[in-house]
Amino acid sequence: MTSNKKWILLYIPAFLWAVLIFLLLTLPPQTFEDESVSVIPQFDKIVHAGLFGAMVFWLALPLAKRYSSSSKILIWFTIASSLYGCAMEFVQKYCTSDRDFDVWDMVADTVGAILSYFCMRYIFNQYQKKKNIQIA
Repeated sequence: MTSNKKWILLYIPAFLWAVLIFLLLTLPPQTFEDESVSVIPQFDKIVHAGLFGAMVFWLALPLAKRYSSSSKILIWFTIASSLYGCAMEFVQKYCTSDRDFDVWDMVADTVGAILSYFCMRYIFNQYQKKKNIQIA
């Protein structure tokens, strides 16, 4: 298998996660109504943070062996995930009839991506310590 095909395979989880996010954020909200989670204040913000934090995770994980935790690639993945979250709010506003635009969802998306950035930095450091990898 060529190197390019291998890289494509490594990013299938990130691609599938992005598709899942798209589907979840464009389905009618009645699909997710559950009384048991409605007692948790701002539960949807927690979900948004988790979705976009996981996006950074799935994008960055294949690179843990190759890049140091100070690499700018993690920053780019964080920015890209945050922008995807912001774009999804506009998709909800203009392309769905039963979903609402919410600036606080954008904030939650960005916070989730940033928290994941720091988690991935830690994972990169731990992996490199474990494997004794010296990366410039």
